Amino acid sequence: MRPSSATRRYVALDLEPKKVGLELRVGRLLQGHFIKQGDQLTVTLEAIDVPTNRLLWQTTVTAKAEDLIGLQTATEFAGAAWAVADFGRRGRRRGVGGVATEEPGGI
Repeated sequence: MRPSSATRRYVALDLEPKKVGLELRVGRLLQGHFIKQGDQLTVTLEAIDVPTNRLLWQTTVTAKAEDLIGLQTATEFAGAAWAVADFGRRGRRRGVGGVATEEPGGI
């Protein structure tokens, strides 16, 4: 996890996820984009494995454009649910009883 102050400079349309992840020294990168269609906002979130540049997870959340708090809550919940599941999988794979430890370089 990195603070938004560290990631704010990566707001652009044509950034390479692998390059951004390496610059931030993270193993996983959560990226997203949104589109407004009429009175709806659709947000797509994607988790990328930085070393392999592989898409690990993707979800889409749609809500009324006027309900920004609801949309924020839904996207935060979706991202958190993936992070918890990913940490659990990685922890079990490394044999630490379902509790993942941070890999060198951060997550």
